[in-house]
Amino acid sequence: MKIMRNLFLWAIRFVGLVGFVAAAAGGLRVFNYGREFAGQFSLAAGMILMCGAFTVSRLMQPRD
Repeated sequence: MKIMRNLFLWAIRFVGLVGFVAAAAGGLRVFNYGREFAGQFSLAAGMILMCGAFTVSRLMQPRD
């Protein structure tokens, strides 16, 4: 059970990292090319992934 929990936490952290990279790439694309749908979509999807992964990770951690 502990192995599955650790695996799930690492998967969540990886999704957060992917979200961070997508948000950074989308932000750079919007900054360089202006209001473009692909950049805005990447930025929004990255922020949703990153914030969602952080929230789920915090909910799974034991409280101190």
